[in-house]
Amino acid sequence: MTQKEELKYLEELHKKQFMDFSEAWDQYMKEYEETAYKSLETLKARHKKEYEEQSAVVREQTRKKLKFSKEVIDLRHKLEQLAKQKR
Repeated sequence: MTQKEELKYLEELHKKQFMDFSEAWDQYMKEYEETAYKSLETLKARHKKEYEEQSAVVREQTRKKLKFSKEVIDLRHKLEQLAKQKR
């Protein structure tokens, strides 16, 4: 094999190795991006679920702690009496 033939062979071999690597890298990146997207969607769903659960807990705790002032209770009572009088 002459030096030119060997150089051409090595160049073609190098080109083939580069193409193989490039294809493998593209496939790897595609799989990585798909996995990352799935992980992100799973995380979004988990955060949404946890947010809804925590919101429900906070609403329940707030509802239990809520106490109306005497003035508000008296005004509601007067409103009910006035409503009954108009009947």
